[in-house]
Amino acid sequence: MSEIIIGVYKISNIKDGRYYIGYSKHIERRFKEHKRKFKNNCHDNSHFQYSYNKYGETNFIYEIIHFCDTIDQAKELELKYLQNKSIRDNLYNLNYDNHADGHFENNLNKEEIRKKISVSAKEKFKKMSPEERSSIYGRTVKKHTEETKEKLRNISKGRIVSAETKEKLRIASTGHKRPCSEETKKKLSKINKGKKPSTMIKIIVDNIIYESITEAGKQIGKRPSVILWRLKSKNFNNYKYLDKNNEDILKK
Repeated sequence: MSEIIIGVYKISNIKDGRYYIGYSKHIERRFKEHKRKFKNNCHDNSHFQYSYNKYGETNFIYEIIHFCDTIDQAKELELKYLQNKSIRDNLYNLNYDNHADGHFENNLNKEEIRKKISVSAKEKFKKMSPEERSSIYGRTVKKHTEETKEKLRNISKGRIVSAETKEKLRIASTGHKRPCSEETKKKLSKINKGKKPSTMIKIIVDNIIYESITEAGKQIGKRPSVILWRLKSKNFNNYKYLDKNNEDILKK
């Protein structure tokens, strides 16, 4: 089991000289937490994670810079580093105030800090190459070449899309069907009149043939779910499906 050390620590990038200052009541455990988050690409500090991904694990060193007797003492020492404006450009830290028990929500300047972080993150994102973005955010930014774009344009050129296809695409994109006019409703009613659903299966109950489970339920006075259960049950041999030739078929 690792020794419990209270104090202030430093994680330095030996390539560009930048570093992170932190305090903990169990520094060795805190170091392990940083390393785990780096490896899983989920560190709370995105700028710190970016540098880790760019320079690699071997270019970061972990060291204890102050041993303390209490957590409050460690906290005050860390604060002195964070408030030292002469080193601020070298820090990976995003916040420079560890008061209010470290809760960012209690920081009076939290909105200003959020804006600064947001602006900085957007600027860095713009400057990143597609490979760097993929490495940090886990996604690949793909751009078509001009040749590919031209091929896609030629494929689409002159393609005729039917009204039916257009309607399907519209419904897929909006999730809403266009209300039918009364005239259209009458036409559809005429077309579908007398048609039976393709999924309708005839059944026989007590030697009486029914066009569907629903019809059998209405005539017998049972819910369709009950009829369906009895058709599947081995205990109701008087409930059977019929094939197209009105001959008994095996229970399903």
